[in-house]
Amino acid sequence: MATNINTSNIRVNCLFTSPAKNSLTELFTDAILNGNAIHQNLFKNSSSSQNTNLTVPEAMKAGESSLGTMAEWKSSVYFNDIKINLYAEMNRYIIEWYTNPPCCQPNNLYIILIAHNKAILIVIQLDTNSVLLIDSHQHSSHGALICQSRISKLENLCVWYSKMLCDSAGSNPNAYELSFLYFKCEKRNNKKHMI
Repeated sequence: MATNINTSNIRVNCLFTSPAKNSLTELFTDAILNGNAIHQNLFKNSSSSQNTNLTVPEAMKAGESSLGTMAEWKSSVYFNDIKINLYAEMNRYIIEWYTNPPCCQPNNLYIILIAHNKAILIVIQLDTNSVLLIDSHQHSSHGALICQSRISKLENLCVWYSKMLCDSAGSNPNAYELSFLYFKCEKRNNKKHMI
């Protein structure tokens, strides 16, 4: 989904009005179909169960042909209470990203949160002051979840989502992971090749 958002250059500013809503739905559908195909392909000649969870680097390696210039910037595993600490752990890296970005276009930061054997995507777009949370998993009798907020409301979003996640699982996760991703810029890549 991060690749689809990056490639389409969709802005998270107001996604729940047409045509942005339709574009997001198409990007989301395409990402699920592509992800399912990659996952199925990965395990078709393997004795491992298709229920095997992949780490972020394993998933990126499996899908590298469709990821373009996506790179993992930082990743950490936490053994603290997600409901209390998610925002602080995430915000620390967001501040570092925007004060010293590793790429020439720091407007988009993609965050993968892994907890309770689920991975969700959080997209932060500085230029639109927006956060988009995408969870493709089932929630009780309900399907996927897509929500949007302003960056100033990120703490509220983290508290709400972590509470909902823990309530639906019936417990706090023993650990959770945050992986921060971005797309390398052509300008900076070309400079490295010239040196």
